[in-house]
Parts: sequence; C-alpha cells; structure tokens
Amino acid sequence: ADAGQFAIDQTFTVVVEVTFAKYVRNVTNANGTGGATIINAQPFFTTAANVTAESGDVLEYALMVTAPATALNGVSLIDTVPAFTTYVAGSTTLNGAALPDVGPNSPLLGGMAANDAGSPAGTVAANQSAIVTFQVTVD
Repeated sequence: ADAGQFAIDQTFTVVVEVTFAKYVRNVTNANGTGGATIINAQPFFTTAANVTAESGDVLEYALMVTAPATALNGVSLIDTVPAFTTYVAGSTTLNGAALPDVGPNSPLLGGMAANDAGSPAGTVAANQSAIVTFQVTVD
C-alpha cells in the first residue's frame, strides 16, 4: 500500500441456526406412530416411516421453516413430489392460504418464496415459522 494508506482483509462468518422440518400425515386413513406435531390443527409425523399408506390414499406433507432470534430474509423452498405419488392439484398452501399451481405442478417444484403469516414474501420474522403444505395421492 502507498504511504498513509492501509488495507485490512477480514472475513466474518455469521452462523444462523434455522430450523427446518418436514412432516407427513395420511389424510385418507389417519394413522401414525411416535410423537405427533400439531400443524393446522392436524397431527403430522416426522417421517414417512411413521405413517402407513396404500394405493389411493391421500398424504399431506408439511414443510416448516422456523427463524431463530433474528429474522430470515430471502427464504425460498423447493421440494419434489415423492416417488410413487401424484400431486393433488390446488393443494399447496402457505400458512393455511391456498397458492396457485404452476401449470399442473405445486409451486414448490420450481421454488417459491416462503414467509410467516405477518411478513412479506421471503421473510420469516424472528421466532416465527413459515408452513407450506401440499397433498399427493399414492399411486
């Protein structure tokens, strides 16, 4: 550097603990083992191994993103329809509000902004959650 000038190179790493969970429930034949998490007044289970299903049953998945003590910005979720299932048209919701499909698919397939109920798109306020649900039919 020239006389009288200086440069400082610093790298900062910010760690934010975001909680993400995926749950499932059988809408057609309510069943499940293990501890249930109540979402939208319904019992959901942490893995498909806790829920049984057969051809024709409707399963509902819930994706939950919870912010820590600081807000999250730029929140986007992407998910695919599980193998051996077919997406139920018009079933995707964000915090209980219906979302339009993108063609015949859930908006999750291409990625969608997620937010808690009181925040703008892509923002999850401190200590709040964004909940996206969608349904599939077992082939």
